[in-house]
This record gives sequence, C-alpha cells and structure tokens, in this order.
Amino acid sequence: MLLTMKKGKFLVLLLVASGFFSQALAAPFEVPGTANPWLVDATTASGGDTAPGQSPVIISLVDFVAGDQLGFTVTGSVSFGGGTPTDPPDGSLFIVRDLYHLYDSTNGGPENGLAGLNAPANALVGAFVGPTIPVPGPTPQPFLNFTVDGNVPSNIDYPSLAPELNQPFFIGDGLNASNIRQRVVVPPGATRLVLGSMDGSGWYNNSGSFSVEVAIAAEPPPVPPPHGGLSLTQFTVNGSGSPTAGLKDTVLSFSALQTGFPAGLKVRVQTSTTPNDSGSWTDLPNGSGGYMTKDETSGRFVLNATNYPLQNGISFRAISSAPGYADSISNIVGPFDLASSTLHVPATKLFLATNGAGQVINFRAQEDNPLAGFAVRVQATTTPGVEASWKDLSDGNDGHMFPFQLASNTWCGGRLHTDGEAGERVILTRIRLYST
Repeated sequence: MLLTMKKGKFLVLLLVASGFFSQALAAPFEVPGTANPWLVDATTASGGDTAPGQSPVIISLVDFVAGDQLGFTVTGSVSFGGGTPTDPPDGSLFIVRDLYHLYDSTNGGPENGLAGLNAPANALVGAFVGPTIPVPGPTPQPFLNFTVDGNVPSNIDYPSLAPELNQPFFIGDGLNASNIRQRVVVPPGATRLVLGSMDGSGWYNNSGSFSVEVAIAAEPPPVPPPHGGLSLTQFTVNGSGSPTAGLKDTVLSFSALQTGFPAGLKVRVQTSTTPNDSGSWTDLPNGSGGYMTKDETSGRFVLNATNYPLQNGISFRAISSAPGYADSISNIVGPFDLASSTLHVPATKLFLATNGAGQVINFRAQEDNPLAGFAVRVQATTTPGVEASWKDLSDGNDGHMFPFQLASNTWCGGRLHTDGEAGERVILTRIRLYST
C-alpha cells in the first residue's frame, strides 16, 4: 500500500501535553498486523509471506528533507499468533522478536535489502528507504537491538533516534516511559517510510492493526533561563525548520519560540541572501521592521507577511533582544526562491489609540509609497498565527478605512468599541491592503 505524505498537507498547529508537535496530519494511516516491513519492493519473504498480501504500508515522503524530525501517535493492537490481539503498540513486555529464521550475531538477519531488528513482538516498527529497491550488499546496515542490553541508548524509551537508510527501527506508541514524544530523524536519501508490525517469521497469520498519525516533531522548547534573560530562540517558516518550494506570492507564516521574558523583550524576523555573513542580515521590510506578536494561545511569537524580498535564495531567521542582554539568534530557515513578476502592495504601518478597556479604539494606517487604486481595511483576531482566523473588523463598515485629508499617504477609520472581554483577551489587529 503506497500513501503520500506532503508537508503541504499539514493542517493543524498543536501543542501536545506529552510533547511538542509542529503540524499534524488530517487523517491516520492504518497498518495491518500482516504488514511485513521486509517485503518492501519484494515479492516473497522467508516464512511464507508474499506480496501484496503481507506487503508493508509505504508512505511517500514528498517535500521532506534529511534532518526533518518525525513524531508518531499510534493506537491499536496486533498479535503474531492470530486471534484477539491484546498487546499495545509498544508490543509484548515478555517477548522480543528478531528475524530468527535468518538471525546471525553479526547482521541480525538482513532480508531483501533491509537490516534485521531486535524489538518487542507485536510492536509498530518502521524503516526509511530510498526511491529504488533496497539491494542486499556485502555490508548491510547493522541491526538495531532495542533490548535492555542492546545497542540503542535507552532502548525503546529513546528520546530521539537517527536510523540509517534501510535500517528498521522501533516506533511503538510514539511516547517514551516519561510520556514524552519521541523523535525520529529522516536520513539522507530517504524518500519513503515503511511501516509494519514486529514478528519473526510468517506475518500471514497475524491479526489486528494499528492506527498511525505522523507529524513533523518540533524540538523540545528551550529551557527558560533560571535568572531571567533570553533563552534559545526556535524559528519556523510555515511550520517547518526546512525550506519548501512553491511559496512565491503567498503569505509566509513566521513563528518563533522564546521562553525568556525579560523587560523590553522584542522578537523580529530578519532576511539575508548570504546567511553565513553576519553583517548581511536585515529586518523584514514589512513596515514594522519584522516585529513579531506574542500569540497568547500558543505561547509563540508570530508574524504573517507578504512583504518579503521578491528574489531567490532568501533565508530567514528570528532574533530576540532585550535591554541588558545579548541577542538570541535563532536557527536559519532557507533558502527560499521567492522571485516574482507580480507586484506586492508596499509595506504599511498600523497605529492605534485608545484610553483603555471599554473605550473606542481609533486606527490609522500610513503607506509611504501608495499605489493607485487600492483600499485599506482593518482585520482582527485572537489567534494571530492562524492566517484563516483574521476577519474584517466588525465596526459596521467591515473595517474599511478612508484617506485622511490632513496628512498625506494616511488612512483613518475602523473604529472599534471594546467590551468587558478586552481586559482578559487580547484582540490583535492588522491592516489588509487590496487592489480595487
């Protein structure tokens, strides 16, 4: 069974209590207990298994790159002996399986180009493979041994794992004993993820199935500094720490995680075409110097923008700053190819004034290089990192603004009367420009 998993299909931003997920898939994959990982791209396997009856589930990793980290959420149960399965996705606590019909002390039973594996029976297991059929060689990848005295630190409770191509690994339920989301790193050359159950021989009589959700797993949040100041800054573009193609003329969603909160904290986005030159970085030209807003729902600093340099080879980063502390510079995400012949509306500055909760908020917008034939309106949201959540201001005029006659290149309007919730819930606003 071949399924496709694209970064572009990721839909929902999640913060899971047991660990951090960056973006989750809309629907789970079903992995039957009869799925034999060692039948990938093969017609037969020892023990009587044949394709397609015992073929594994194969997920095409479209748009993924080496270094991406995957997390898994798994439910269900399988049994290598048939009948009603009872073991959880972590498998049996008492039975460890290997490819015992091929096992040897050096290679752990390689078959059909995949290395062997020692893991709990009835557990969910996987392997990364490339675009071509795995070919058995004289030096196959070493098998991973997830037993207590095996060769994997923390065995099935590993916090992170970096398997090699064609090297099967234990997945289980996706959580370690501390209920922390485990992370598996995509190796160089991987184009497909193989999923199946753990047996030793003859998957054809297995029963049960797993329901598997796969997601990009974010790094653990940076540790807040014990005596104030700035933590490390983690940065993503469109929910990923890796660049993707086909984003020109689209809204880019920038997100940064900074767990320190010193007085005067600011987080902003910067761009460069020569990211290794520290002097080349400049603030995003979006009218606010790349300033990011704290999203109280997710705890992240966010910014959605179309005012980015319209050229290829653009990289982005976030920089956190506060008086009295050294800047915290994030990881770099890029390069992106954003060259376009489509004009973007120039950057616009938004100003507002109010006397507090329960009072009228007055909005003013300034456009330094106004284009002919465009209008301005105000939008609001309580979840600024979610682009679809922005709605036109409910002021009776859909947030539309009008030119201010006493100041050139300035628009006014979009008056909003706050209610009692204003002291409890931050209503964030922005300007939306559009051609008429």
